[in-house]
Amino acid sequence: MFECKFWFYSNEIDVDLLLYDVRWDIDDTEFAVKHNLNKSEIESKGILRSSEWRIAGKKMGFNLKCSIRGKMEANGTSSKYVEGQNKYIGIATWPKSITISSGDYALVYLYPTVPIACIYNSSYPCRLQLELFDFTEQFRGAPMYCNESILELTKPALCGLELDGWRRWGSTPLNISVPANSAQNQDYTALVKLRSTGLTLDPLWNDYHLPPIQITVVNDNITDDYWGWYYGYCSSSTDPYISTFDWNGYSFNDEGEFVLFRHKTKPIEVHTIQHKFNNSDDWTENCAVAVRAGRDVFIVIGCEKPTQWIIRRLNCEAGAEYLQVYYRWDKYEVHLPTGSVVSLQIAMNRRINVHVTLSRSDRDQVEGLCGSWNGNRTDDFMDRTGRVLDNATLSARSWRVPRAESLFDAKRRNETINLSYMYCACSDSTISNGHLSPNADCSWQETIPTCPPLYWDREPCQITRRERSTDDIDDDNEIDVPEDIIAHKEHTEANNEWKNGWNESSATDACMTYFEESPAYQACLTIDNLNITGEIYTCITNIRVSYTYKSP
Repeated sequence: MFECKFWFYSNEIDVDLLLYDVRWDIDDTEFAVKHNLNKSEIESKGILRSSEWRIAGKKMGFNLKCSIRGKMEANGTSSKYVEGQNKYIGIATWPKSITISSGDYALVYLYPTVPIACIYNSSYPCRLQLELFDFTEQFRGAPMYCNESILELTKPALCGLELDGWRRWGSTPLNISVPANSAQNQDYTALVKLRSTGLTLDPLWNDYHLPPIQITVVNDNITDDYWGWYYGYCSSSTDPYISTFDWNGYSFNDEGEFVLFRHKTKPIEVHTIQHKFNNSDDWTENCAVAVRAGRDVFIVIGCEKPTQWIIRRLNCEAGAEYLQVYYRWDKYEVHLPTGSVVSLQIAMNRRINVHVTLSRSDRDQVEGLCGSWNGNRTDDFMDRTGRVLDNATLSARSWRVPRAESLFDAKRRNETINLSYMYCACSDSTISNGHLSPNADCSWQETIPTCPPLYWDREPCQITRRERSTDDIDDDNEIDVPEDIIAHKEHTEANNEWKNGWNESSATDACMTYFEESPAYQACLTIDNLNITGEIYTCITNIRVSYTYKSP
């Protein structure tokens, strides 16, 4: 029950002779009025009992305010109500909002503003258990289709807590941790929501939802000059020209299967096959790409003539779907468990252009033709043994894939992926009541989920074929690329020298100036998280290949 406390003072009248009205407001709306009470009755008849607001359908979690006025007689003229202040009835949190750096944690304290009812002089437990039941991602400026619950992906350090009813004025901390954010997604806001799950004899707390706690997640490093423009982006396109994550570029025209990039500690990798479209060509092109996370493999193949593209999802099944694949026309976007994104585009029905954008959690964790993403351009041409070479071609050749490790050879592929496991971990490290938590987390998701491309379709977890012919092999595990296409063949080292007075700095300045003066680019500046890294890179590449500059 709630009692309205106030103090009487008057030099003109005897306050004991007045009648009083006590008004109770819930969330600033009049709920109940106790009329014509003597001063001595206020503490007994002016109270608000829990049964009154429970019958009316009210639950814990509201603002309560009492007001009082006096009058000489029951039907007499009343004075104005003297209003008290709102008091929150429930469990308060401090702070109500907090800012956390991506990949960091913070403490939020919870305390009841009213007692949790306990059985007096009893050893019976008097606890109120709260659990995290929602953690909603709300990107600022993102479209509504991207606002989805990510409860299973957040990995908080503490998934719930208990309040001890005997500790009337104590507070209990909640440890909120956030995963490392993708480099594509910058600052964002999330809400932590808690609800009661029982363990108390007091029914007032049943199904009680606490006010949401606002968490603002910031990417501290994303604002640095280096990370601002050229963060974690690699591409292999056209003949192919490869741009590393740290923004070195080189042409590489050997044939065979190569590691475009792979994770240093996790079974995540992207392989490409470089092949001559015509035997007389002086260059090669990407005719096949395989993206793997554990046993889940997505393959695009088109190395035969006449070109017939085969797109397949291999070994994808319930509990082992680690890739998220989206497609639209001849474009595919593959989201990796770490938050990195691999984009594929079939160009001119003869080659595949590949673009990789890493998440922050993959920084310093990758290697291959794309180099390592660590902000140090001098170590991009590192071979398989970890040696830094001064020749891009020699470094790239070290990343050729032996037949035994091929993702395009059925037997070797199955041997490789069958040995790939990720170990489960505890979803929280706390000890409750002397017992270890029984919760195990077997999710690969380490980052907030990347926003799926708008108007693209989701590739289901099954085998897919495009332009399927009657002689297609039905058994997905028997997909084989001919050995002569996978085998490594060396070709003349490409000349990557700048010409006609151009260098990387002048090319970058020319391309940046073009975009800054472009009306179309100026119109796009109002879009949140605008990223033109790929367009800038393409412009620079065109200057290096053609030795001149033409406005796009």
